[in-house]
Amino acid sequence: MGDWVLAAGSPFGYENSVTLGIVSAVERYSGPKGNINGFIQTDAAINQGNSGGPLVNLKGEIIGINTFITTPNSGSIGLGFAIPSNNVQRFVQRLIEFGEVRYGWLGASLGLYDDTAAEALGYPMNYGVMVYQVFIGSPAEKAKLQPGDLILSLDGQRYTDDSKLIYQIGDKAPGSKAVFRIERFGEELDITVTLGERQKEEEVYAMHGLSWPGFVPAPLNDRLRELLELPDSLRGVPVAIIYPHSPSQAVDLRAGDVIIRVGSTVIDSIQDCYLALGTVPKDKLELTVYRDGEEINLRGAP
Repeated sequence: MGDWVLAAGSPFGYENSVTLGIVSAVERYSGPKGNINGFIQTDAAINQGNSGGPLVNLKGEIIGINTFITTPNSGSIGLGFAIPSNNVQRFVQRLIEFGEVRYGWLGASLGLYDDTAAEALGYPMNYGVMVYQVFIGSPAEKAKLQPGDLILSLDGQRYTDDSKLIYQIGDKAPGSKAVFRIERFGEELDITVTLGERQKEEEVYAMHGLSWPGFVPAPLNDRLRELLELPDSLRGVPVAIIYPHSPSQAVDLRAGDVIIRVGSTVIDSIQDCYLALGTVPKDKLELTVYRDGEEINLRGAP
């Protein structure tokens, strides 16, 4: 950061224009489609017509390709972004090989690992990324990644930000190997995943119906107990979110239910819930829940 750079292009049709600025930040994880890793942020003026032009250092070396700006109007306000040249080289290689840019796909719903998750799951680590859902039939499921796993690293690189990990997975080519080190309730494991290919956005959204287990649990604290009007003696795990068309919705699990058994296993904590789900056949989900003052048995197939 702080290095001087030049942005070249043809802003508004003014050919061979050059603007001067500095590298404001690196490793920006954003973008029009959220699918490119580690943009270079610069305050060098980038306007319409600059996209596709080079961002160069004072040695004349191309360090990035001008891509987009963030602005409340149509002009530059000093928030320009360029794809790093190293990334461009990888994308060009994929264009040559496949005729299109293809992104790696894990097939899991990843999310923030914070103090609440650490306490609920009993993990001692102060870093990592949570696995909340695994898509049925995905590379993640085939490699035995499970909901409740905590991803500590990818190919030896630690992660604390789920967005950065997701982008890093996308940077890898479909068919490539990715080694995840995970924590699974007291045991560290290395899991090798052969990545698939990320599909179009609408196809990815449709896959949420294949989410396993298809619900998001919440810790049963005093606030939830009061909100749901639950008896003090009740033990279990409240359901916060249900994924449409998932195995959980198929058995009529609802947000606000409290899971008290998975199969024959009594559930006292989120850790219990994830451990039990790891032993249940995905085509035969059986739950006992507390709903409206009653215990209800839910059974069915996704």
